[in-house]
Amino acid sequence: MRESSSPRARLVPSRAFPAYTHIPSKTPHPTREAGGHGMEEWAEETTALDPGNCRKHERYLFGFDLLNHGYFWEAHDEWEACWHAVGRKGQTADLLKALIKLGAFGVALRQGKALVAQRHLKRATALFHGFPEEAARSYGVSLPRIKLCLAWLWMSQDGLVRDWADDDHPVFPFEIRPE
Repeated sequence: MRESSSPRARLVPSRAFPAYTHIPSKTPHPTREAGGHGMEEWAEETTALDPGNCRKHERYLFGFDLLNHGYFWEAHDEWEACWHAVGRKGQTADLLKALIKLGAFGVALRQGKALVAQRHLKRATALFHGFPEEAARSYGVSLPRIKLCLAWLWMSQDGLVRDWADDDHPVFPFEIRPE
């Protein structure tokens, strides 16, 4: 497993990062192809996320570690497991879906798919803007901070598609994490 050279703080330092960040059609699928980095070894029964367990919920927190260190597909995958565990409907599911879309935005950027990235960012933005601020705080999420990050992404997305095309392991210039 690869350790990030980034000085960013970790929420779940006990979990190693994968050997590479998956980019569909560019790298082996982590679990379905030979040479995949094997995220199936991480698979475990996922407890439903709620405000009472969010600061200890390993998959939820590890999703932020992955996103903040440029593992966009893997972040998406962790949060998708959480989304399924809450039944894919309701307020918690909407928060997770917004995070999933943010991960999907990063994946699409890495693929050089500007229009796909824009669709994911649009959906993430709509979900975050429609989410109640008090509910977000109960999951440790600062909506004002996320909205600033989203605004930066909207202003920078064209440059990111261009700049990330040749970058081996890009990351956002900010961190999104529970407070």
